[in-house]
Amino acid sequence: MPTDRADVSLAVAVGDAPVDLAAGDLVDVYAVPDPTLTGPGRPGRADLLLEAVPVLTVRGGVALGDAAQQVVVGLDDSAFTGPRGDLEDVLGTLAQGSPVLVRVGG
Repeated sequence: MPTDRADVSLAVAVGDAPVDLAAGDLVDVYAVPDPTLTGPGRPGRADLLLEAVPVLTVRGGVALGDAAQQVVVGLDDSAFTGPRGDLEDVLGTLAQGSPVLVRVGG
């Protein structure tokens, strides 16, 4: 389903995003498969789902005693990469693993 703009909230484990991540940063979003789904000794491959998406807000994190932080990213049609061409595909993939955020763009 194409979309003009969507704000998507991600629950990101502490350690799966830069410690100083802040609104305005650009991130690539990877999905790392749940190891219970890939089997012992067979780590799954991380998939790049979204490229250079802006971080809108960051809440929580280890400084506040949380095990995860809420990161809201803004998406438009240019954010989707590879065969995962729409929001439904991205959300379905994330439901089977965990998001990892990598800051890009200096």
